[in-house]
Amino acid sequence: MITETEHYQFPLPSADNALSHDVERIRQTIIALDAALWAAGGADAATITAIESSLSAITPTVEALDAYRRDAYLPTSIGLTYDATHSVVLTETATIAGQNRVTQFARDAAGRVVSYDITYLGITTRHTITWDALTGQYLGQTSEVLPNE
Repeated sequence: MITETEHYQFPLPSADNALSHDVERIRQTIIALDAALWAAGGADAATITAIESSLSAITPTVEALDAYRRDAYLPTSIGLTYDATHSVVLTETATIAGQNRVTQFARDAAGRVVSYDITYLGITTRHTITWDALTGQYLGQTSEVLPNE
């Protein structure tokens, strides 16, 4: 489960509050679906179907953002990818001044985000998050630029 939502906050145009609320609603829906998946203990067929159904319900709002977000700093897609161990990789893609920016989140066994990589203009920056092992409290994060492969 993602417990730090700050990593989903993008600078949004203050002049367009309705759009900001729509984007935040989509983001919170994805976070809630992700939390439900972790609470269920993995991605079984019923959980995946429920998530896909919920994502379909917000598609009209996403489509309504298409005209606006072309060069804005807004997420253009938010997706859940399931791997063979039923872990989830959460990926967001945003378009910034016509260039794609991709963010991928990794988690620990408790479901907390422990790192996220942002790739933009061919440069990948890894942000590593530290949590208190006993209390689960967020302690901070560090960043590093990864070498090109």
